[in-house]
Amino acid sequence: MSGLHSRMIERLKPWLLLTGLFFISAAYCVAFFLWQHDLSTEALPAVLTMDSPAQSTKPDHVELVNLFGTIKSETAVAPVKESALSLKLVASYVGGKQGRSAAVIAQSENSHKLYYPGDQLMPGVELVDVQVRRVLIKRNGALESVSLEERQQPALHRAAAEQVARLPAAPPAMNPISQQKLTEKLNKLQALANGEI
Repeated sequence: MSGLHSRMIERLKPWLLLTGLFFISAAYCVAFFLWQHDLSTEALPAVLTMDSPAQSTKPDHVELVNLFGTIKSETAVAPVKESALSLKLVASYVGGKQGRSAAVIAQSENSHKLYYPGDQLMPGVELVDVQVRRVLIKRNGALESVSLEERQQPALHRAAAEQVARLPAAPPAMNPISQQKLTEKLNKLQALANGEI
């Protein structure tokens, strides 16, 4: 009886191997298509256009600029008088909504110190807010500002510096993304910019 079983198993071995390989490859294909579907729904925001029946394959530069979100403009800043204190703003860092802003302020030529909003600069003087090119301080209950000194720069460099200063300092809080997904998104963006998609 055992001879019959062993002969039967020997005859079925190739078929069992082929069946196993078929199921493994089918499971791989299903997993791959589900993964691609999840990736394509996450990768780019949906853009619906009702007025144009045929869409162009050329990249829309406005969509490329807003691919990772839009920059919210800063609210208008109320005019505040410049402080008469001997403070000099050396550098400012605006941390965005959830980041922490900071400023490097000098009280004398050799005394540079890092301050955060709420810190006391000197008795009766508190750092209230850090903005792109100035800080707001509260002195005896009144708001005053300390601004960065304007250097003589060519207009082109100044415009570029102001454009960079308007960009958000910290990226928006997002869920962590894997290196592989990030690489795929960047490759898609590069292909879109090159007109390959």
